[in-house]
Amino acid sequence: MQPLRYSQSALKRLWQDECGIATVYFVTVLPVLFAVVALGEFGLVQVSGARLQAVADAAALAGAQDLGDEDAMRGAAIAYANLNMDPDTHGPIVTEDSVEPGQWNAATLTFIAGATPHNAVRVTAIMSEDNGSAVPLGLLNGYLDDDFVLSRSAIASVREGKCEGLGFISQANISIGSHNTFATGSCIVAHGRAEMGSHNSFQNGAGLHGDRGVQMGSHNNFDNGAVVGMQDLSDLVQGTYNAGLDTALNEGNAEVEFGYSVAGLIAQIQAEEFSFPPYLDGSVAHVQNLPENPVPGRLYFVENDVTLPMNVLYHDIGIVTEGNVYGAYMSHIENVFLVAEGRIDFSAESRIGNDFCSEDGKSAFVAAGQGLQIASWTQASGVQFIAGGETFVASHVSLDTTVFHSTGNLQLSSHTLSNCEDEKSPALVSLTSGVRLVR
Repeated sequence: MQPLRYSQSALKRLWQDECGIATVYFVTVLPVLFAVVALGEFGLVQVSGARLQAVADAAALAGAQDLGDEDAMRGAAIAYANLNMDPDTHGPIVTEDSVEPGQWNAATLTFIAGATPHNAVRVTAIMSEDNGSAVPLGLLNGYLDDDFVLSRSAIASVREGKCEGLGFISQANISIGSHNTFATGSCIVAHGRAEMGSHNSFQNGAGLHGDRGVQMGSHNNFDNGAVVGMQDLSDLVQGTYNAGLDTALNEGNAEVEFGYSVAGLIAQIQAEEFSFPPYLDGSVAHVQNLPENPVPGRLYFVENDVTLPMNVLYHDIGIVTEGNVYGAYMSHIENVFLVAEGRIDFSAESRIGNDFCSEDGKSAFVAAGQGLQIASWTQASGVQFIAGGETFVASHVSLDTTVFHSTGNLQLSSHTLSNCEDEKSPALVSLTSGVRLVR
């Protein structure tokens, strides 16, 4: 039994012996302390980076407002950077050298510094020893370069989408159906709200804008470079699976110069102050009814309603009527100046203007004082429509290089085609603009 008592005593002394315990604690706890401190410093880097990104964002947005004046652009960017991080405390986070004007390519998502004409600015905010704003690090200094630099960049671009192929412009609201294709250069601009259904496609450079907001269904597609704009992005209402919408969104204004009021247009014509298209030779006739075979080159002032007959081409004439205009089934006008104090309604399968996708440019001017309607399966190419009231465009209408200006609501139905391979460039007057961060 004696060996057992000896062993218990020895174990007790060994258990109570504290020699070397500090070393054990040190070896065990030190890595944990290092990890905690390093984690804290890593968090400081992350927080500083997020703050620096906010500075770069604000500076880029401010600078992009003055792209036309490089001195003003750099001054605005630096001023907004300083408002976010006081240079007296943090040093000069943004300097003139870190504000770069250039070109942003929305299709390739690339920025080329110095490229002209400028449509974007890149701002880089920097924290480093050189500008007296280095991130205060301890343990991590051993693992990072002595001249550790923390930087964040932002690019702000001015979005300008010119309508060069197709335009729907309303001083009220615009409603669009489904399964429409809007090619490059197409613009849809409403001073009220713009509403759209599903399965519409907007190619690069096509734009949709509603001053008071945009509402859309699902499965619409927006290519890189398409623009969906409104004055306040909180006014966006959308369904699901709208591909490319996040990139297309733009908070800004639509600058639209409305071409004519129909009453003002008629007053100019009567006062002989209007410049007519070249296919009118200056001869004038005042009649109660439009003759069956109007003389090419002549401008007719008509007292009564006008009916455009079925499958008969009217060309190179001017018609100004105090009444309404009714286009019969398969009516056809080309190089026609057509103005009505009342309504203008085109029946199905009408052809207005040039052959679809031709290269002949503008060929018809149509202005209605009290509303406009385009029936299904109609083709319009190279036409400027003006409506002093509501405008309705039915389904399966083919439109090329055509503009609609409506003082009232404008409704575009479904399956509208506007995808000629080579869009022409009529004298359209719509511009959708705004400044947004792109990267």
